Order: sequence, then structure tokens, then C-alpha cells
Amino acid sequence: MSHVLIVEDDGIVAADLESMLRSAGHTIAGVARTGREAVELAKANMPDLVLLDVMLADHISGMEVKLIIERELKRSICVIFLSAVRLKDYPELQSKITDGTFLPKPYTIEALLNCIETVMKSR
Repeated sequence: MSHVLIVEDDGIVAADLESMLRSAGHTIAGVARTGREAVELAKANMPDLVLLDVMLADHISGMEVKLIIERELKRSICVIFLSAVRLKDYPELQSKITDGTFLPKPYTIEALLNCIETVMKSR
């Protein structure tokens, strides 16, 4: 199972994600509401995977957070972007997000776990 960092500015969604992931056997590297918190938790806890909201409370994009974390950790990271907005509404991200790394909200636990499995297998 994976060591997962959850980056989600909606506390209810974050708590649901944490509960679903723990129930499925994953460990939680932390829960961040802002990009700054995400970077600090990633440096401290070295996650295998980051579930990353596309737009965060501190108005930083998920893609920016991913790039900062990778720069700080000096390695690429596995990320699944989460968003209530469709990917086609983010033209700047479309070319950078590959199949299987974007999960639209709302999603089912099955869809989330399948996405995690797909991303981690491609690692």
C-alpha cells in the first residue's frame, strides 16, 4: 500500500479521503490545506503519492505545488490531481496531466482506488 499525502482545502473532503484511504490499507503522510503546508509535509514525511486538489486555499495551483515539492525533494513524485472542475477548463494543465492522474469530483472510492493503483503501477 502507499504512503499518501492529501492536499485538499475542503476539510470535509480531506477527512473523507483520509478515512477511505486508511480503510483501504494506505498510510497517511499528512493532510494539507494549502500549498505551503503540502510542501512542508512532503519534505517531512516523504510520501509515495500525493492526492492534490487543482486549486488550493492559498491560491496556488496544484501543478505549482507539484513542481515545488519535486524541486524540494529532488525527485519526481506520483500525483493524482483532484478537481470539481473539468480538466478541459484548465488548458494550462491539459498537456501536463496524463491519463490516470486526474480524478474529477465527485468520485467513488472504487474510482479513487483504481486511479491510485494505475498511477502506482506506472511508477
